Amino acid sequence: MGNSSSTPQQPASLSAPDAHAAQAPHVQLFTSDTSWIEGAALEQLNTTARLPGMVAAAGFPDLHPGKGIAVGATFVSRGHFYPTLAGNDIEIGRASCRERV
Repeated sequence: MGNSSSTPQQPASLSAPDAHAAQAPHVQLFTSDTSWIEGAALEQLNTTARLPGMVAAAGFPDLHPGKGIAVGATFVSRGHFYPTLAGNDIEIGRASCRERV
C-alpha cells in the first residue's frame, strides 16, 4: 500500500469512486511497505472524505476501521464542523480550530 520512502499514496479504490457517489476531495495515504490497511478502513476513509465541505483527507499507517469512521485518519473541511471525526475511537485527539484567512 505504500513505499519505503513514505511518499503519500492513493490506492485505486480511492481514485475511482462509483458514478453515483460524489467525487472525493484530495485523499492521501501515508504508508510504507510494511503497512497493512484493511479494505473496510479505506472504504470508511473515502466515504467520510465525501461529506459536504471536505477538502482533504489523509490516512496514516495505523488506519483501521472504526464505528463508521476510519481511525488513524485526518480530515480537513470548510464550512462544516464534524465533531465525531476527532478521536472517535477512544475520545483522543479532540481538537478544532476556526481560522479566518
